[in-house]
Amino acid sequence: MTAQGLLATSEYTVVRLSDPARAAREEGEREPERDEPNSPLDQMTDQRRRLLGTLTDAQDAPAQLMQLSRNPEVAGAHPLGSYCEWEKVSKLAVKVQATIYSHEPEISEEPDTDNIGGGEDAAGP
Repeated sequence: MTAQGLLATSEYTVVRLSDPARAAREEGEREPERDEPNSPLDQMTDQRRRLLGTLTDAQDAPAQLMQLSRNPEVAGAHPLGSYCEWEKVSKLAVKVQATIYSHEPEISEEPDTDNIGGGEDAAGP
């Protein structure tokens, strides 16, 4: 990831964490409002997109924490906090991974209908 890409992710993450109401408004502005409620299939597509975005942010966070931990001003502070803080994050990550893994779809020749996969490895290099 380029420094610009990291900066863009960081700015959005900062806004989302520091001002959730503003982040929600901005997310609402990105998607056109519909007169009729979404079908269950549309809702599933929306949730998969949301999950992918959330996991992408979650993947960036540890790298940013590791980079911040190199700053001399935080000498001695562990990037993932105390053992208790680390344990909470670790258990949640394992739980999410287990849920995703245990619901793996069968491989098919169907196209990616919601266009969120892009055919690339989401985990990155």
